[in-house]
Amino acid sequence: DRPAGSGPFILTRWDKDYVIKMRRNDEFREEYFPEAENPADRTRKLPLLDGAVCYLVKQPLAAWLMFLQGELDYCALDGENFDALVNENGQLSPALVRRGIRLYSSPQFEVNYIGFHFADPRLGSNLALRRAISLAFDKELRSKITNGRLLPIYGPLPPGTDGYVSGFRGPYGVKNLELARKLMTEAGYAFGIDPETGESLEIAFDQAGSDTFYRQTAELLATDLKQIGIKLRPAFNNRARFFQKLAQGQVQMFRLSWTGDYPDAENFFQLFYSGNAEGCNRVFYKDPEFDAMYEKIRVMPPCPARTALYEKMTEHLAENCPWIFESQPVAFILT
Repeated sequence: DRPAGSGPFILTRWDKDYVIKMRRNDEFREEYFPEAENPADRTRKLPLLDGAVCYLVKQPLAAWLMFLQGELDYCALDGENFDALVNENGQLSPALVRRGIRLYSSPQFEVNYIGFHFADPRLGSNLALRRAISLAFDKELRSKITNGRLLPIYGPLPPGTDGYVSGFRGPYGVKNLELARKLMTEAGYAFGIDPETGESLEIAFDQAGSDTFYRQTAELLATDLKQIGIKLRPAFNNRARFFQKLAQGQVQMFRLSWTGDYPDAENFFQLFYSGNAEGCNRVFYKDPEFDAMYEKIRVMPPCPARTALYEKMTEHLAENCPWIFESQPVAFILT
């Protein structure tokens, strides 16, 4: 209730669940934006705005109507209205273009992933099974059906992070059903059959919601895994129950995301450090070789040696498949 900081704006009004108003902080540090679209703004001290007003609009339709009526300068596009306003080539509808409305997109500093919980003896101890499931997962299809709102990723780091390797796909990052089926046999589940039951191997998949998005996510994964003989058992939880099950190791596979707290690879690698099991290491991944590398980079200053170690850690995780590295979300904004 007593916000404090040294940012570019000063809070002048805050009505919870309604509005936040801010004015320019004239004592903000001397900083400029040389890439500004308007050349005149490139030599102006930041912030460029005299103030900002942020409304909390819980209903997407209400926000959309406020934007069309000129009450909002920006409006985020979500799944409900994206397909109606943007075509498959990422172009805005002609009606909005004629009104002078422009569309901007920006990849988020965030990764979505499918986790293999290592408290589960079947998945945690069977590397070949994790690799087979990873190879059955169709990342490109998910990008296509979301119209580019999800970009495929192949490692734990989003683009723009020190240590991110452009073009890296990893040995198990691209769908390959032939190799996946061979690995299923190696894992002890030839043709997807569980030798203990004589029936298809069944794996549970937990999510923190039950709306259309979560159900479609489960259906897509079920379709992928069916191609290697695995039967998926979806579980739809409320958020409290979902995180309780994660903490208690009562899940097998699950979907979650991580948004970077700061722009350094360490913030993403911490998700695999054994010391963070039961915390941000949601899969309870414990790997002495990875831990040794993480403890080393955690105290290293930025340097080529640290970047090289980041790349090695990415390759190590891609080999051991604690996650299916799924996607990076893209935000679309209208103005």
